[in-house]
Amino acid sequence: MNVHSLSDLVFERWHESQARAWSDVACTGPEAGELVRDVYVENRERPVALRHILRTPGHHLVLFAADTTDSATLAAWQASAHEAMAGHGEVHVITRGHLPHDPMDGVFADLRSQAHNRYGVRRPSLYLIRPDKYVGYRGDSVDFAPVSDYFRALGVRPAIACEDGEPDNPVTQEPTAPKSLAGIGATALGVAAFGQAVRRGPGSADCLLLGG
Repeated sequence: MNVHSLSDLVFERWHESQARAWSDVACTGPEAGELVRDVYVENRERPVALRHILRTPGHHLVLFAADTTDSATLAAWQASAHEAMAGHGEVHVITRGHLPHDPMDGVFADLRSQAHNRYGVRRPSLYLIRPDKYVGYRGDSVDFAPVSDYFRALGVRPAIACEDGEPDNPVTQEPTAPKSLAGIGATALGVAAFGQAVRRGPGSADCLLLGG
């Protein structure tokens, strides 16, 4: 059993959705609390490994757009994602279609569906990656409220630049998930209070992994 999946620093809202024509039904994707999986996507110049996209320190919100390629929709999602992240890290959008005609920063193509399948994505979904490269949250809908709630529960504030350009309150990065509630303190307990802990199961309407 993965110890991180039993931590109070992770949770998910993931449904057993219907497979698409391009879906690999054998792939369910990393659950909250599991290590991210590497895969190649493409920018306008060349293939790029996801591990390189995620190498910047801090949190990363990866938005899998599935079949959505409309520039206006992607831009709106991207703006909402940045608002939810509130300075805690970067936003990356991965679409199964070709890249939008108008260049957009942080948007990558997954033309062979490899990234979507490795992450078990069958419809637009979100993965919040922690600084230690474990999945902090995943949800199979474009709902950014849980992302905001995640940081709020952790008591993490976005960095605010001072006049000298240095952050006034640097973003706190949560430590590697402990094995139990012992020694976690009020920060993690705030996440534990975010919802009732239930195990992930087929057909569950709202699955949270908040410790056992």
